[in-house]
Amino acid sequence: MPADGLRAIVAHELAHISYYEDQSRMGLLSLVGLLMPSFTTRFERKADLDAITLGYGRGLQTFRTWLYRNIPPSRVAAKKRDYYTPEEIEAILRAEINHPGIMSKFQRCVPRSLVEINEEVRAPSADCPK
Repeated sequence: MPADGLRAIVAHELAHISYYEDQSRMGLLSLVGLLMPSFTTRFERKADLDAITLGYGRGLQTFRTWLYRNIPPSRVAAKKRDYYTPEEIEAILRAEINHPGIMSKFQRCVPRSLVEINEEVRAPSADCPK
């Protein structure tokens, strides 16, 4: 695994730990939602956003590219559903350069696809998609 990819994944996992530490015991019950794919996707993509915000976006791209080549092809689609793809990360990084502060919108309205990333860039003051 590339070193910058490893650092990015550690940042992603530390984002999960930070989430756990910020929750009350009752709040931790919400993790039952990880049994639902839509909750899992939002949970994992939020951790990706946290890592990207800390400067690990390029490392996440490197890791995902490496990962897709090193897991069974049957598992790639699930990974692309739950975590940002290299293309989606590129769009997020480009959005932050062209629209400083957009990461706070992404943190509130975790985009679930490249289409949603682009929609949020076009209308940063709009409500979060349902």
